[in-house]
Amino acid sequence: MQLSTVFLRNLPVEKIFNKLNTSKVIEILTLLLVVFVGYLLFSNNTPGFLSYNNSDIHRGFQRGISVLNGTNPYLEFNPNQILNQEKVPGFFPLYFYFMALLAWISNYSFINFMDTLRIVVFVSYSSLGLIIYWLVRKQNKLLAVTCAIVFMFNRWTLNDAIDLKQDTYILLMLLVSLVSLKSRTALSFLLFGVATGVKHLTLLVFPIYLLELYYTTIKTTDGYKKSSMYLLLMVLPIVLPAIPFIVSTPKHFAYSLMYNVTRTPEVSNLNQNTGFDKMLVLYNQDRFNSPFFYALPRLPMLITLCLLVILYLKKSVTMWQYCFLAYLVFVAFNPVLFGQYYVWLFVFIPLALRQREQ
Repeated sequence: MQLSTVFLRNLPVEKIFNKLNTSKVIEILTLLLVVFVGYLLFSNNTPGFLSYNNSDIHRGFQRGISVLNGTNPYLEFNPNQILNQEKVPGFFPLYFYFMALLAWISNYSFINFMDTLRIVVFVSYSSLGLIIYWLVRKQNKLLAVTCAIVFMFNRWTLNDAIDLKQDTYILLMLLVSLVSLKSRTALSFLLFGVATGVKHLTLLVFPIYLLELYYTTIKTTDGYKKSSMYLLLMVLPIVLPAIPFIVSTPKHFAYSLMYNVTRTPEVSNLNQNTGFDKMLVLYNQDRFNSPFFYALPRLPMLITLCLLVILYLKKSVTMWQYCFLAYLVFVAFNPVLFGQYYVWLFVFIPLALRQREQ
């Protein structure tokens, strides 16, 4: 005991502590946590084929292959039932082509498809944390590490990554697009178009791009030419893959996308009603009301978003604050709420809290 006590007293603890770079240590620990998440994603402990069979991932895989084979996934939607349907294909066609690409890379094997998707999700998940760190570190390195940890290891982001949902790679494209909006404007608009073509939740930040188009038009030489090019780059990934489906089955295509604003309220893992559904609408399919009637529970959200757009146009909030507030409004008001929506919120919280750049 005496020898050990003497040894401990003689240790240059203070010198060692002073030489340690605290932020470096935390960065290393964060990196180890990322490696651990990668292990969870790729180890045998992650859910296998049977757990994902008939899930959203499996449906995406099947629909991607069916699109390649000439099948129209929007025919699965029943236009006479706009309130409750099982797993409606409520995406733009680019999502199905993206699933088809991953299926082709995986040799049309669902097990291989999941392995490929794990790589896409893990790279996107890690890249998001790295970009958040990079954006905040100019203000404070320790704060940047903290923000990256909060985003990457909160329960919703972890669950989203381990369950291989599409939010991480969509958010990566959106975040890179926003970061490069001023410096690489053409790339920014293209990335936004691709991200929206895969998941249209990105449309909440469309006013940012609309304002950029306006400034490009009035403040730059050849403004109309440049803004037209940017608009084309944004619209092509959304519209071009959709043309065959719009021409062949316009009603099924329109109602499938509109289902996102007419479906009955639903909240995952919560036994509670969601906001304005019972106040504004009595859900009775037999009344044959229009889709706009069933969209009424989204009205408070729409009004608040319009007010938020006005604040952004008046430059009362920054771009990052607008993004955070837009998804906060979505989470607070949207009658349909799932866990992955919180991931969109957590991406923009640290960026919205940054000090305004001079």
